[in-house]
Parts: sequence; C-alpha cells; structure tokens
Amino acid sequence: MKIANRKSPMILELPSERKTMSKKLKPVRCGCGGEAVIYINGARQAKIYCEKCGIESNVFATKYEAIEAWNKAMGERTAKAEYSNIDGEYLCKACGRVVQIEDVYCCGCGARLEWK
Repeated sequence: MKIANRKSPMILELPSERKTMSKKLKPVRCGCGGEAVIYINGARQAKIYCEKCGIESNVFATKYEAIEAWNKAMGERTAKAEYSNIDGEYLCKACGRVVQIEDVYCCGCGARLEWK
C-alpha cells in the first residue's frame, strides 16, 4: 500500500501495514491508468486520490474508513450519462462531473457509464 505525505514528496510503502491490512485499494476505474494513493495529513486523517487523473475521496478520520469508502466507490455500480442542454456537455448523473463520449467509467465517482 502506498501512503503519500504532502510534506515530503516521496511516497512511502509501509511493510508493517501490508501484513495487517485486510483490504487492498481497488484500482481507479476511469481508465486513466493511474494508481490510487492514500494521503494522511498531520491530524492523521486520510483520503485517497489518483496520482494521474486527480479523482479523490472525502477526508476520513482513519485510513481504514477511507479505504472502505474508496473501494465502495470503485465497486461495480453504474450511472447514466446524459446530455446537458444548458452546458452543451455530457454529465454523469451520479456525481455531475463532465464526461467524454468515449469514457467507459466516470473519473469523478468511478461508476460505469450507461449512455442514452
């Protein structure tokens, strides 16, 4: 598991946590090819984000809560992608993020897109 510390730009991999963690991070579903990283701030709160596309979770009190939420968001769920006449763009109906017609997954919430 990778843990990023914004104070130092290096990403740390903690062997002790590898043994005790029962859950692994699910991969980023949007197809960007990026890797999910855990960021822990000075207050020991955690969030997870993709180094490549920037999709991120909310901030949680513990890394275990962050992992649980991330894995749920990256699980098997679907969302409709619809054309917005107001903006002239396609939007993911689950999170409201702008998506491209070639996208299979939403980079905002990880849902598999169903096109109308």
